[in-house]
Amino acid sequence: MHSRKGSGIFQLPSSKNNESSTLTSSASTVKGTAEEVGIPPGALGPDKSNFKVLEAKLQKKSRKGFWQARYFRANNHYLIYFKKSKMQKICCCHDLCTAKNIEVSGRFGYFDLEFEEDLVQLKAEDLDEAETWVENLLARRKLFSDNPARNSQIDEESGGSSGGGDSGSNNSSRGKGNT
Repeated sequence: MHSRKGSGIFQLPSSKNNESSTLTSSASTVKGTAEEVGIPPGALGPDKSNFKVLEAKLQKKSRKGFWQARYFRANNHYLIYFKKSKMQKICCCHDLCTAKNIEVSGRFGYFDLEFEEDLVQLKAEDLDEAETWVENLLARRKLFSDNPARNSQIDEESGGSSGGGDSGSNNSSRGKGNT
């Protein structure tokens, strides 16, 4: 596992490095628990927020400046994304409670999630979809930031506590090579 100090990014094991832990959203194909591979259990468990669980194909700007199609899901206080539409292997998991800012950044469907040392730039189909995502993510952040005990409860009910629910930590989990 690799982490960049302050960014809250946890590097997941890669199958290219002959490490066998691969996390998927399907219980029958998970190799290791969410905790063992660095994904907070609450990111995969049932949504306890009572908000609509958003799932959609969005464009994500890579660190190299290229726009890439990725499949996103908002669940509890996490934004997770996948490379493929089957939504099996998680590329990255961001804890919304650690986001400094979540906002629409243009009139063409762009929106940003700013973390301490990480900026996630996304593009929806249009401005309305971007606003829907931002409103949902802000509501999730507020709900779970206002009630840190709820975070721990969600992670425990979803298969164990990995510390991912602690709103005082800056947690994101990212698969190697997938930005």
